[in-house]
Amino acid sequence: MTKYLVATDFSPHAERALEHACALASLFGAEIELFSSAYIPPHLLAAMATGMSPTWIQEARDQATKQLEALQTSLRARGVKTSIHLSTDEPSSAICARAEEIGAALVAWQRVAGGKPGGAGMTRSPMTHAYYGPAYSDAEIGAAIEGRRADIDAQQCKVAQIADEGVLVAKAAETVAAGAVVGWFQGRMEWGPRALGNRSIVCDPRRADMKEIINSKIKRRESFRPFAPSILREAVPEWFETDDDVPFMMQVYPIRQEKRALVPAVTHVDGSGRLQTVTRESNPRYYALIEAFRALTGVPMVLNTSFNENEPVVCRPEEALDCFLRTKMDVLVMGDWFIAR
Repeated sequence: MTKYLVATDFSPHAERALEHACALASLFGAEIELFSSAYIPPHLLAAMATGMSPTWIQEARDQATKQLEALQTSLRARGVKTSIHLSTDEPSSAICARAEEIGAALVAWQRVAGGKPGGAGMTRSPMTHAYYGPAYSDAEIGAAIEGRRADIDAQQCKVAQIADEGVLVAKAAETVAAGAVVGWFQGRMEWGPRALGNRSIVCDPRRADMKEIINSKIKRRESFRPFAPSILREAVPEWFETDDDVPFMMQVYPIRQEKRALVPAVTHVDGSGRLQTVTRESNPRYYALIEAFRALTGVPMVLNTSFNENEPVVCRPEEALDCFLRTKMDVLVMGDWFIAR
């Protein structure tokens, strides 16, 4: 029988992944193996050992086992064939090892190829973008809007469909430059840990109070947590002390000293910024938005944070509308649809 290995740390995100795996398992008659790791790094083990009960490690492992067993019982009650596996090894290597043990297809393919990029039957395929999630047509977005029409009207929101991309982008850029908090929902959802301009909230990085505005209207998160800039790729060396490609917002670089006061909303306390570089090829509409904002302000970047309140990042139009209507977001741009309070 086909097995799906589902690694869990028992968090809400892991629960969501498990639900997806359950749907696939039910569809294809597969078994799920729930995997967790009770690994404790050596340096942490040494630091925590002082003054603690000698049985605490085993107690932690027993607790993890009980959590796995509770999940197993719940899934079996739903008719999903389930087994469990608890490891005490470092999670990433343990997951790979266990996947190989149960015959995960990707691991087997790598073994056939010699386990090396460029081996027999295996070639490199570097990621140039992360837009691999679902996308929704303007018709689907329109249907979602109609489904919430009563709520939209109750909040006196104005709805318009703007088919001309140039007009749409210009209007959105003007709104951002005026200080609005804008939900930006376009194309395929991003795959991975960062919102990269398709399920994003975008704002003006020039405003020193923008972090407080976003937190008061939507995020409600700790004041010390910074927000990040999305910048046109060609403008990077003028604004940052680097000229690297950073398409996935996974690296932090110093913002040039003379530029920091111009973009206080995305400048960390140490003068750095966790940037995302944007090219016309990777995301044409998001690039056009930032380019239009530069034409208005002279600043080739926008503040970019994930499109959510405290829930997972929105995926579907219905989720975007729910977040917009539930919070104090000023504008929602979904596909060609423009909704403003």
